[in-house]
Amino acid sequence: MKRSINRVVLVAALLFLAGSVFAKDAPKYKTAEVKQVTIAEGVQLPDNINPQQLLKLLSDEIREQLSKKDVAEQVIADGGVVPDAVVPDSIVVECKIADFKKPGHTMMHPAEITMAIDIYHRSDHTPIANASPNAKLVPAMYRSDEHLAHAVGGWVAGETHKLLK
Repeated sequence: MKRSINRVVLVAALLFLAGSVFAKDAPKYKTAEVKQVTIAEGVQLPDNINPQQLLKLLSDEIREQLSKKDVAEQVIADGGVVPDAVVPDSIVVECKIADFKKPGHTMMHPAEITMAIDIYHRSDHTPIANASPNAKLVPAMYRSDEHLAHAVGGWVAGETHKLLK
């Protein structure tokens, strides 16, 4: 009898600890608006990439990945409506392809992309954070618009999440 009570207490303690370890923090912001990704003037993408299609796909991928990372309770597209009550707790994320270096002739010189990320409060446009991270890209990542958007979108969402911690 005493042994079974000890087991029940042990199981309850383990469940409590597991719940507290795996519990997620509530998102810091109510809404995050992801603006349409842009390309800096003079940036040349690979010939097989359609810039307009890439920008649309990349914006969608960043929005989707930020939703998964619980950056905000709601992640919306460029121009999305935000109720007045939550505007003070809302942010805007702007991303720009600042540079794209085409690969060299060897694997020692892969393609490289630099993104400019700006995050600011929606209410008064005061800056929260900004960064210009860059990443190396293997050829499989930029063989199509979809592959490039998926690879870069996830990476940008991760960088944005780090900036907001």
